[in-house]
Amino acid sequence: MSKSRRIGDFTVLSLTFKIGVAVLVAIAAVMWMYWKQSADGKLPWNEAYPVILVGGVVATGLLIWLALQIVWWVEIGPDLCYATTFGTHSIPWQEVAGIQFEIENQGMKLPIVPIKVVTNQRCHAIIILKNQRVLRGIVNGSEALLLQELMQQKPTLDTNLKHELSSPRSTMMMFVDSLDEGFVEKATRCIDFSLVPELESARAMECALNLKERLDEVWFISFDDMPDDPLTPSPYIIGSDDDHQTESDQRRRENTIEMTRDSATEMWRFSAQTALWVLDS
Repeated sequence: MSKSRRIGDFTVLSLTFKIGVAVLVAIAAVMWMYWKQSADGKLPWNEAYPVILVGGVVATGLLIWLALQIVWWVEIGPDLCYATTFGTHSIPWQEVAGIQFEIENQGMKLPIVPIKVVTNQRCHAIIILKNQRVLRGIVNGSEALLLQELMQQKPTLDTNLKHELSSPRSTMMMFVDSLDEGFVEKATRCIDFSLVPELESARAMECALNLKERLDEVWFISFDDMPDDPLTPSPYIIGSDDDHQTESDQRRRENTIEMTRDSATEMWRFSAQTALWVLDS
């Protein structure tokens, strides 16, 4: 995507922001009360002044913080751009930790996957940056898919990912935790799609969800039982009685969920054969 495109409505105010406003109003009310009592002669000025001074300093800092929290717009393209009260910011997609999507149902916000949102349906997008900044907005289905596709395209061979995919146990933990937290795109990075290089982002996310269903059928969640050694014999077969089934007849077995280690990147992923099986099933 070579050109930037402004999406959705990111002027949505978070609960934290609303609480901040309530605190600011409360501070202002206390300051006014002390000033009024001093002006009416009910309270000496030397007693009211410290309270008003401290309240003014706190209120000023809180006001600046609140102004920084407001996001006026978000643009997506080669980088993620957004505008706050004090200027615009441009960050590379590598600095985006993840994106979550939610829809409202009977007053409750439920996590969803973009592929389950129709084009004209609107949902809440929560963009989480690595610097802990959170951008909240409302986007339509096509914009949600576009966000996920841009996340899918960002470089993944960084040191954090190499650490997270350093062993069968680490890869499984990242895969399961990512899905539990709603980061489906992040979970797709645990799968080797080298045999389907033109795979669309939506299909990759669907594959991750279906793979989790297959795992639930053969694997009881016990990370401690999985090897944490980067040099574990590859492939590592999931759900077997033997933790290290590496014979050729076992590798060729159909409907096998296995992880393999890429000798070039030294990262463990669910194998390309497993990805093909899940996509075809």
